[in-house]
Amino acid sequence: MNQLAPMKLSELAPATEDQQMAFVQALVAGRSPVLAAKAAGSDVLSLYLARCSSADFDDLWNLALLARRDTALHEVMEKSLAATGTIVWEYLTGPDGAALLDEDFNAVRGPRLVGCNPTILSKLIEKLMASADKPVSTTSVNVSASAASYVSTDLRPLPRLINPETDECP
Repeated sequence: MNQLAPMKLSELAPATEDQQMAFVQALVAGRSPVLAAKAAGSDVLSLYLARCSSADFDDLWNLALLARRDTALHEVMEKSLAATGTIVWEYLTGPDGAALLDEDFNAVRGPRLVGCNPTILSKLIEKLMASADKPVSTTSVNVSASAASYVSTDLRPLPRLINPETDECP
């Protein structure tokens, strides 16, 4: 039975601005529209009415969904990288081999993937990322115990600071 049938159009009202903002915050936190509406102290119908009547709220709703999607993609990408190898933080160097420094002249560190199987990683990324002309792949990934035996896990040595008073310069 239709739940809207007993309601009169005059009884339908969009959600308040406070409810709308609480709803958007709950969406960004990863809740579904129904759970976000409950967290905002409103019902979904009132929020959809507010979305239809306010272009600003509609834009905020869409931005919240995009922000949550980007956060989820980032989390999945990090988990995919960690599942295929080990992420280590190392000091970054420029094309000339010199250490990269930030504005305070501190060495800059960045993540590097060590010991990964590129085939597995490419399949995970292919499975994760859809494009406009290609839907997400349904490729299955099988990992054997011997697959990682040929992958090197050696780290490059970190740069060593030399104290001219006690060490000899090379």
